[in-house]
Amino acid sequence: MEDRNYLAIALQNSAENLKGYGVSIESLNYDMWKALPVPMPPLPEQTAIAAFLDQETAKIDGLVAEQRRLIDLLREKRQAVISHAVTKGLNPTAPLKPSGIDWLGDVPEGWEVKELKHLIADGTTITYGIVQAGPEFEGGIPYIRTGDMSGKALPVSGYPLVSPEIEQGFIRSRVFPGDLVIAIRATIGKCLPVPDALPMANLTQGTAKISPGPSCLRDFLLFMLAANGSQTYFDLMAKGATFREITLDALRRLPVVVPPIEEQRSISAYLTHQAESFDTLTATAESAIALLQERRAALISAAVTGKIDVRPLMAEGSQAA
Repeated sequence: MEDRNYLAIALQNSAENLKGYGVSIESLNYDMWKALPVPMPPLPEQTAIAAFLDQETAKIDGLVAEQRRLIDLLREKRQAVISHAVTKGLNPTAPLKPSGIDWLGDVPEGWEVKELKHLIADGTTITYGIVQAGPEFEGGIPYIRTGDMSGKALPVSGYPLVSPEIEQGFIRSRVFPGDLVIAIRATIGKCLPVPDALPMANLTQGTAKISPGPSCLRDFLLFMLAANGSQTYFDLMAKGATFREITLDALRRLPVVVPPIEEQRSISAYLTHQAESFDTLTATAESAIALLQERRAALISAAVTGKIDVRPLMAEGSQAA
């Protein structure tokens, strides 16, 4: 006989150990599961191990859950700090006026509200890029897709390459350092700056370029586009049930709060510092989760392979209770 809880834990542990050989649990077939080596101590020890691991992993899982809640709170706080700064400024006593837009609320006097299309550089337009990129062209022009925007920054290299002949037909959507790239499909509204080390690239249909003009600093606009108000607007304007996107017209008409340039500079510097602090705290919490999960896996492995004798530990727990 065997303890079913123990058997499930031991099988999972044996399967996890195969990851080092490039085998995932999902790829195991029935015969492979049957062939997994599983330590089978006497039944009383199986029961003791299962009870011990239920108890100890529950504690670890509780700590992991706390760290995940902390990450969620940090994300919410980060978003709130950004949204408040770009719509209310850094002076809590500044007189306010109605913005004329419900989801923006009141804004400081002296600030303007303009549509995004009125804030771009002369000679540019807010537009998407290449419709059909064709096959990969060695030595061609890199182009940015929504999939390249999954991280916190656009990569400097590794993009697919399109032929110069095809790219030449989409000069209007070329992006350069100083520009912003925004997703208009999939992760709608996610916006990232073009890296300084990427001298020139183009776009696909799922992304659009924004070239800030002299009245709006790039970094301020980047924070403004990430704020709750802008994200609310994108949600309202998104079309489609399973394949959501926003039109270029809707993106161009996005209302943007525009402080004087010096205030934009101060707000951008403040938010950059705040974002770095939140990112550091989040990274610390993520590191704690990784360590806890490693501890959990090591504890299970040690218990089911007999490297620790759980019976005295369970006895101590019973006496303490």
